[in-house]
Amino acid sequence: GGPACALRPRSLLGPRRGAGRLRPVARITIRRPLKHVRTYDTGEAGEDSCTLVTQCSIDRLGRLITQAAHWRGAVAAAVVAYDGATGEHVAVREARRRIEAAVAEIGACGVGVGLPVRRTIALYEDGGLGLYPINAARNAALRLATTELVLLLDVDFLPSTGLHSTIAGSAAELRRRCVEERRLLVLPAFESCADACEAAALAAGGKPALAAAVVAGRARTFASDGRCGDTFPQGHRATDSKRWLATDGAYSVEHEEGFEPFVVASRRLVPPYDERFTGFGRNKILQLWEAARLCGFTFEVVPSHFVVHARHAASHAQRAVLGDPAAAEPGPRLLPSIKALYDRARLERLREACGGGGGGGGAVEPMGCFDVGAALASDTSEAEALAMYELRFRFGEARLVAARGAGGDGSWLRSRLRRAPTDITLVTCLTDDRIERLAAQCSLWSGVVSAAVLLPRRPAAAWRARARLSSLHAKLEREGSGCRLDLTLLRPARRGSSCDGSSCGAAPLVPINALRNAALEAARTDLVLLLDVDLLPSKGLHERLCAARLGRALAASCEAGEVWVLPAVEMSSTGARQAISLDWEAKEAQAEVATGAEQAQHATGAEQLQQATGAEPMEEQDEEEDEDEDE
Repeated sequence: GGPACALRPRSLLGPRRGAGRLRPVARITIRRPLKHVRTYDTGEAGEDSCTLVTQCSIDRLGRLITQAAHWRGAVAAAVVAYDGATGEHVAVREARRRIEAAVAEIGACGVGVGLPVRRTIALYEDGGLGLYPINAARNAALRLATTELVLLLDVDFLPSTGLHSTIAGSAAELRRRCVEERRLLVLPAFESCADACEAAALAAGGKPALAAAVVAGRARTFASDGRCGDTFPQGHRATDSKRWLATDGAYSVEHEEGFEPFVVASRRLVPPYDERFTGFGRNKILQLWEAARLCGFTFEVVPSHFVVHARHAASHAQRAVLGDPAAAEPGPRLLPSIKALYDRARLERLREACGGGGGGGGAVEPMGCFDVGAALASDTSEAEALAMYELRFRFGEARLVAARGAGGDGSWLRSRLRRAPTDITLVTCLTDDRIERLAAQCSLWSGVVSAAVLLPRRPAAAWRARARLSSLHAKLEREGSGCRLDLTLLRPARRGSSCDGSSCGAAPLVPINALRNAALEAARTDLVLLLDVDLLPSKGLHERLCAARLGRALAASCEAGEVWVLPAVEMSSTGARQAISLDWEAKEAQAEVATGAEQAQHATGAEQLQQATGAEPMEEQDEEEDEDEDE
């Protein structure tokens, strides 16, 4: 019940009016989460293809009713007991009275939709006394949705007629593009240069009517210049409205700084909004920057549908951020503070993505030429830090940890067979479904094998994988045929870590480079053969590489910084099945016959060349050098 605890930057305090009096023109308040009051449902519960997700303050309920009338599907809306025009808190009792009347009207809009859809409107009470909590309301509305596809739209925008029907008609294909291909489907945004009624007519008229209005100067790209309202051209410039008006097909666009389109997206994959942003400015840009630059989303502009902005008077938050030109004494603006928060939030996202956010559970070992953690701790620009992040391979304890029963570094079973100083270690990694391929590698490699295995999350599946690996290791130890297998068992650090994408709702991915690094760390020999588990070494390769003369040449060249490359071949699906039972000795015999025939052909050619030129024959090299060259 006491006054709000507010942090007031000195730059936000107004001029002195009398001795010791300061006029605070805006507050950056320590906020509490939104408090849920009540949820209202209209219509019947049923399956729908896409939900319109929106939010508004209590004074914009009329806009919510109009928006719901233009959308023929499910709606999820968060309404805050807050007056956006004045910046005042609205009593809960008054807010409930007004929202119940609006819910009845929104329910009437859904009559005759043709599909049993539910429109959910939830009332929230703002815990703080600062600016309108726009991003907290957006997240609350997103949590109300239940469909995979969501249309993220502000309440001041109207979707074009037929948008929901188009989405419903190709729902499976759109889900595939939004989920599997991580696409954000962009709806071009326009605004009317007249009034809100003109905006409704444009939304109902479709693309031809909109194109005519643009040519006549009655409509233009949203916020493209100040003649029709606010000016922020970079917000929708990448959409390329001129191209959209002239084409009938979808096209991809690149993200650029400040891009903030309205999109159809996957509810489970789209990043949440940063709730530190309140009021007006940069609140949506950060989410789309994170989606494009850190989460791998791409943007695709839909060909035939759009949204139209209905003009309105400047809100209290907008006046606080940009200033009120109509005021007799315009006060300081919050825009510099908003920009500073935006820059700081982007660097925080980069730290989290690079594993330096403090929540990863372990130190990150930087690889390559860049130390991203040190760069972010300094005054490195966001663009430079992002470039370093994209160039950096990441492996740290936050990605993988030792499985239960293994050593601190994941070492589980190490071969007890004798090792030679000239041994070469085959370094590989695998998941539990590739154990048979590891066994095939071990049957052809007579040196040491260092294998890092990622165990499944389910305990029963992990136990079965351990049993199969233990059986393979015991068999090799009993046979003593030459292959010495060292096993490292690892598991994901935690569900939803930044490495596997599951925090966004996607299926976990295999941290392949972390596994490779773990297997490489477990190797104890100077020379290693880096080989994926899906490739088989040729029979006798280890013996040849360790032969006296070739082994010394190999060691010397590797110490000099050189890398030896092994040719790789692949077979068709039928050939791959036959490769397991190939008679390698017969193949080598065939190769020797072919080599002998080739050498005979070369000898005949040399004799002919000698007769034609009269040159002396070259002295034959000793057999040992010839053998080394063949090897």
